[in-house]
Amino acid sequence: MKKIIIFLSFLIFWGGCSNEVEIIEEIPDPNLTLNQEIAVENNSENDQIIEQFCNNEQLEECEKKATSCIKDLKAANEKINVLQTSLGNKEKEIEKQKNNLQTENWNHFFVDYFKNVPQNEYPFDSCGKVSIFWQKDWFKNFEQALGKANIFFSPAARPLQGKDFFGGCVSSSGGMAFFLGASFQNKNEFHLVKFDIQTSSLKKAILAKGSCQDCPANFGKRNGPYVELLGDKGTKYRYFFDKNVLMEGIYFE
Repeated sequence: MKKIIIFLSFLIFWGGCSNEVEIIEEIPDPNLTLNQEIAVENNSENDQIIEQFCNNEQLEECEKKATSCIKDLKAANEKINVLQTSLGNKEKEIEKQKNNLQTENWNHFFVDYFKNVPQNEYPFDSCGKVSIFWQKDWFKNFEQALGKANIFFSPAARPLQGKDFFGGCVSSSGGMAFFLGASFQNKNEFHLVKFDIQTSSLKKAILAKGSCQDCPANFGKRNGPYVELLGDKGTKYRYFFDKNVLMEGIYFE
């Protein structure tokens, strides 16, 4: 009887434990295990490479050398830029001298040619300040033609107007007038234009040299086919009014 009771108690005890505790066995993933092993091996190899090729002291030394190289490279680039700039300036100066020489040769060629071109001569009715022409019947046409030409006048920051000129000359027989100027609030700027009274057309004078330093600002005497004009510093010019060409007097000395 006791043996039966002990056996039943043993069954009840293990039956209760099996209901309360569930043991689950985990089967390891072979792929995951293999990847973990490879990762561990790689990390171990990387550590060995770092230890073998570059420690902290060597890394600092490499950084110092790299910084020094960068400074040297910047200095070299700066020297290269300076040399390139210097070379560029020399090339510009050579080109400038070349252009000046070509211009000077062209000036002499133009003057030599121009001296052999027949120049019409005709007298002027009057010369003087521009105000003496304001009441002339052709002056309004002149102002309209000047407006269409739209010549910029720097001192006034606007197009040039008829009343801006210093003065001019008119020739009835030549059917033309020319005007020299101009001024605005005591600021002067060189302009020289020829107006055809019959056709109401206007043209700027041609400067044989292309530009002027001591530009003409004063009237001189008329001499045959040209009128003498003078710069403020004494530079002499010849204005050939028929062909509307302005030349420095030095070409005729």
